[in-house]
Amino acid sequence: MNRSTMSVRSSPPWVDTAPPITRSPMKPRPWLGFTRSLMHALWHALWHLLWPARAARTPIAWAPWQQAATRRRRTLLAAVLLLSAGGTALLLSAHQRPVDAWPRALQVVLFALLFAWVSASFVTALMGAWVLWRGDGHALIVPSAYTPIDAQARTALIVPICNEDIATVFGGLRATCESLAATGALRLFDIYILSDTTDPALRRAEVEAWEKLRVLLRQGKTNEALVKLTQARDLDVGNWRIRKQIWALEHPDKFYGTNGIDWGWQKEQIVREKK
Repeated sequence: MNRSTMSVRSSPPWVDTAPPITRSPMKPRPWLGFTRSLMHALWHALWHLLWPARAARTPIAWAPWQQAATRRRRTLLAAVLLLSAGGTALLLSAHQRPVDAWPRALQVVLFALLFAWVSASFVTALMGAWVLWRGDGHALIVPSAYTPIDAQARTALIVPICNEDIATVFGGLRATCESLAATGALRLFDIYILSDTTDPALRRAEVEAWEKLRVLLRQGKTNEALVKLTQARDLDVGNWRIRKQIWALEHPDKFYGTNGIDWGWQKEQIVREKK
């Protein structure tokens, strides 16, 4: 299903969720060996982190949120380094012996790295608590929790499946779709099943379950379709094709089940309705 990802929105309010995309060519770099390439990548990453404006080849004007993000990254990095250095100094002061053996040196290095890891989570939590307490002037602000979604918006609902229980997966997906239909937002969602199933029988069953779900939830108008088909059946009592369409909507398990169409049930249904 091809849908345009660009649209002209003429009915505000709507919210930008990401900055505009800026594309630039990627120049290939020669391989310098493992150690030199690793150090080169680390140095450039540190340079871009600390001085992004200087690292850019062309002068760029930073938006206020970009400047704030750079300051916060620097603050986070400095706090992590300070905490890790302090913890490592305490570890060394606890043992008066000099660091002369390589096991001891390895212990100190690993301690510094792990302490920096823990410190990063700690400082991030503190910064998050500060933002929750004092607010963030650069965060996205939605005018209201009940702001209507633009009619041209599209959200992909992706369900990966691999040799799983079909009833459980499609039962949960059906419940999700029915919940969206109840809110009137189902038309804003495109639903995809990504199947990596290796069993041919399961793949066929997945396709049948998918078709069954499409019949049940097509445009969220199953009940309306039943009403119209019932009216058509009353006008043309002998039209069994209309009756079978009604049966497929009322009893999808008899038409789209894992065992295929239940012909025996259809014969019994014909006998019952003829009476």
